[in-house]
Amino acid sequence: MIIKLLSLQRLILLLLMIVSLTGCSSIPFFGDDAAAGNVSQTVAYADPTQKDHWLENAKAWRNWDINHPNNQLVEWVYNEAALIITLSASSELNSFNDLAHMTQIRVIQLSDITGLTTLLKTQDGVRTAMVEPLEMLPNAISIDTVNLAPNQTYTIELARQQDAKFIALVAGFAQSQPQQSVRIITIPVITISPPEVEKSWFDTLTFGLFSEDSEPEPDIIRPAKLKIDSKLGENEFEKFVAKAF
Repeated sequence: MIIKLLSLQRLILLLLMIVSLTGCSSIPFFGDDAAAGNVSQTVAYADPTQKDHWLENAKAWRNWDINHPNNQLVEWVYNEAALIITLSASSELNSFNDLAHMTQIRVIQLSDITGLTTLLKTQDGVRTAMVEPLEMLPNAISIDTVNLAPNQTYTIELARQQDAKFIALVAGFAQSQPQQSVRIITIPVITISPPEVEKSWFDTLTFGLFSEDSEPEPDIIRPAKLKIDSKLGENEFEKFVAKAF
C-alpha cells in the first residue's frame, strides 16, 4: 500500500513538473517577437531616426499605411526646419540650342493637391504654376524659389507650414513634358511607440501578479520631417529620393 502511495505521489509530481515546464516555455524570456507572431512588416534603416523612404515608381511611402486610424489623430502644426531639400544640377541642365541654362525650381507646400494636380497636367499649367503668386494656386500654403545653375548643388532648409500635407517641386525647364518637370510628395504620418518597460526577473517568475499596474504611455503621432535629394538634368528630374524622419 505504501509503495502504491509513493508511486502515485511521484506521478503527481511528474505531472506538475510537465505543466510547469510547458508554461515556462511559453514565456518570451528573450523577447522572441517571431515566436509571438509580432514580426514587423516595416523596413529597418541603418539610421534609427529614419522611419520611411519614398518609392518613386509607386509614388508612395514604403512603410506608411495611408488608412491607419492614427492619421486622423495627427496635428498638422508648424514645425521649424522640418524640410531639408537638396537640389543638384547636371552639366546639361535645361539644355536648348546646345547650351545649358539656369533653371528655376518652385517648392510649394499645400494642404490638398487635387487642384494643382489638375493644373499640372499640361505644359501651360506648369508655366502657370511657375509664375502665379501664392493666392492664385489652389490650396497652396507657401512658395519658395531656388535658382539653380548647371553643376550647382543647393540645399534649402524650410519650416513645414501649418496644415501643409504635400510638397510639390516644379522646375521651369524650357523643353519638357509635365511629368518630367514636376514631383509631388505626400508628408507621411509617423507613429513612435514608447519603449517597452523591461520586466524584472521577479515579475517574470511571478507572471506580474505582484507588480503595480501603471498607465501605458501614449504613442507619439506627428507629421514626418523630410529630407529630399533631387538631381535635375537636361529636361527632367533625373533623381528624386525622399526620406522620412
